[in-house]
Amino acid sequence: MTVLFSRLAQYVQTLHILKSNIRKPRDSKVMRKRILTKYTLKNFILFFSILLLFAGCGTTIENAKTARKVSEIYPSGLSFNADTGEIKYTLPEDALVRIRIGIKDGGPLLRTLVDWEKRGKGDNIETWDFKEPNNGVFFGKRSDYLIAIFCQGLNSDVGNSRGQRKSESLKAKVVNSGSVSSDNIPEVGDTAIIRVGFDNNELGWMLESKFEVSIFLDNVFYYEDEEGVNPFNFNLDTKNMNEGEHTVTVNIIGYEGEILTASAKILVKH
Repeated sequence: MTVLFSRLAQYVQTLHILKSNIRKPRDSKVMRKRILTKYTLKNFILFFSILLLFAGCGTTIENAKTARKVSEIYPSGLSFNADTGEIKYTLPEDALVRIRIGIKDGGPLLRTLVDWEKRGKGDNIETWDFKEPNNGVFFGKRSDYLIAIFCQGLNSDVGNSRGQRKSESLKAKVVNSGSVSSDNIPEVGDTAIIRVGFDNNELGWMLESKFEVSIFLDNVFYYEDEEGVNPFNFNLDTKNMNEGEHTVTVNIIGYEGEILTASAKILVKH
């Protein structure tokens, strides 16, 4: 069981564990290039099924181990308050902590709330404002959030090592909007052009490792491109969408396991 959850944690770490819709690559060449972990798709499906078994029907809290050669620490007393956004946990010793928040059942990663930051022994409280940090997108209070927490010893090389580098800023914006609403939300007609980009100077390692792009519309998987570029432009067909506000979330997933996220609101008007 220890080995099982150790492997399971690798998938949680890349947040592919949040994508229940397992999709086959377009061809075997792409399959060979998409080496996110050393385990097979069959193992992934097995581990994902076990995660669902323990997930229950409400917000899921995952105390995940990583497979790196680091000093693993396991918090206790994990809890998430869906009304206040408080995440509580207790550490047996000082640790470096990462907390990621996403949507269960195939939804996107929404936020890396704590990114390998030092936290002290004993009780700790983190508070999430239910928002995306760059555009201030408010995701709302809901019961199907997935909270993944990772804790390593202070002597661990997390934040710099492959697959565990600190998340850098990713920005998503609508570039074809002619006007904005009173709430400063870009208004679009039949098409929304979403541009996603990050700083080449800060994220040279991301470009070197290559990455794929996953698009989610209102927290539901919409599109994937397995060969991402920076900046990445995506044409979202909105002519058949209901009028009103919609949320576009982009997950950038590096072939070495890094993951970045950004969200933007659009206001559809026909």
